[in-house]
Amino acid sequence: MPKMRYTAEDLLRGTLIEEASWYPTKVSKIEEAEADTDKSQNVIVHLTILDGKYKGVPLMRYFNEKAPGFIKDYAAACGIDLDEKGGEFNFDSTLNKVIDTFVEQRKDNKGNLQNNCARFRKRVEVVG
Repeated sequence: MPKMRYTAEDLLRGTLIEEASWYPTKVSKIEEAEADTDKSQNVIVHLTILDGKYKGVPLMRYFNEKAPGFIKDYAAACGIDLDEKGGEFNFDSTLNKVIDTFVEQRKDNKGNLQNNCARFRKRVEVVG
């Protein structure tokens, strides 16, 4: 009889965020991988939702070396000022940062719905 092991995180990974909104997240892991299409460098930022209905749901955001401008709001959310003249951004300095992430649904290249980390901002505490 075929069997498959799974963890609680595995089950959360399959959760599709239904309400497009800002969510408090923590940067839990940073890794690099080559893009399958052209072997360019991807930096993969792993985030975890910290509160609310989707607490514990893991998310991923890919940043590719061919479009470095997309790091701008991520860096600002993490409290890192980028030199307007250019420079180098160290993703490892963002590990364990708590930021707000705007999550919405989108279709991947195969037409499957997935969670999309569309934007980032500094953490806004909601009082109330």
